[in-house]
Amino acid sequence: MIRSSWLQFRTQAAVAFGVLAVVGVVLAVTGPHLVNLYDSTVANCNAQHDCSTATTVFTNTDGPLQIFGDFLLLLLPILVGIFWGAPLVAREFETGTFRLSWTQSVTRTRWLAVKLGFGVVTSMVAAGLLSLTVSWWSTLLDQVRGDSFSPLAFGVRDIVPVGYAAFAFVLGVTAGLFARRTMPAIAKLSPGIMKRSS
Repeated sequence: MIRSSWLQFRTQAAVAFGVLAVVGVVLAVTGPHLVNLYDSTVANCNAQHDCSTATTVFTNTDGPLQIFGDFLLLLLPILVGIFWGAPLVAREFETGTFRLSWTQSVTRTRWLAVKLGFGVVTSMVAAGLLSLTVSWWSTLLDQVRGDSFSPLAFGVRDIVPVGYAAFAFVLGVTAGLFARRTMPAIAKLSPGIMKRSS
């Protein structure tokens, strides 16, 4: 059962972790420059008596990359719910392959538990790795801004995206269970998630 779930899920997982690897490399390459800029401007601003200019220059550095990282963390749960959660069970009902699983001495509870467990864990690991990478890269920026509890900063840092991803996955699976077809499940899920994110 676990092998079957992995075979069905491997393409989506490979794409997700490939994107995570690219984002991780980009942030790892630009991170040392950000630390160096912090050391040369903000860390020495008290001696120059001009901290406002130094902090403004520092927080505006790599602006598009900051926006992209935060946007990606907000977008990840939406994509997880729509493309991982909604088709997971709906595709099985749509094609009728659930009957084969249930006749092979696999109970319905175990079938659903393995599918849910595998998907939720993968979603949480992907969101956790992305959040860890972006949070590490943004540590000094968040420290200089001093607004770590603003709604946007709180929603895209540390463990919060992991919870969003798990919730979005389960919400997608629930939509798939009720619709029992992939495209209607995605269509039902998309407006609700988009409304929540705006």
